[in-house]
Amino acid sequence: MSATIYEPKAISALDTLGLHVARERLDSAAQRAAAESWSYSPFLGYLLDGELQERHARTVALNLQFARFPVLKALADFDFKAQPSLDPKLVDELATGRYLDEGRNVILLGPPGVGKTHLAIALGVACAQIGRRVTFTSAVDLDIETRHPKIRLE
Repeated sequence: MSATIYEPKAISALDTLGLHVARERLDSAAQRAAAESWSYSPFLGYLLDGELQERHARTVALNLQFARFPVLKALADFDFKAQPSLDPKLVDELATGRYLDEGRNVILLGPPGVGKTHLAIALGVACAQIGRRVTFTSAVDLDIETRHPKIRLE
């Protein structure tokens, strides 16, 4: 049977399964696979990789939206030279989110203006980007006497 007989079934199946990115890529992926003589596994991998990337991007966007960060900050923008007592390797380790799996907390202490909020938000953003749910709140919002921001990571 020809490929055109199977294509409507493939399109219908992708729609039914909610694989919209794979459905959009199907025609161009099939043409590329034919041109480059892909076997079935790379073809399917290409279709599913696009779907996974899109789903990850949506997850990150939702995580960032629901985190309610006052602003978005990145670790790359943090000035470690202004805080020589802060170990960049430790911050890079915290950005992996492994401490969350171990049920550990991170507490940022210091006087005003040293970058605690920037660092807390940047770590939260990093965790959101790896698929973790994050909620930003301040101590004032928690009705606590201190004014140091807190971040809850799940």
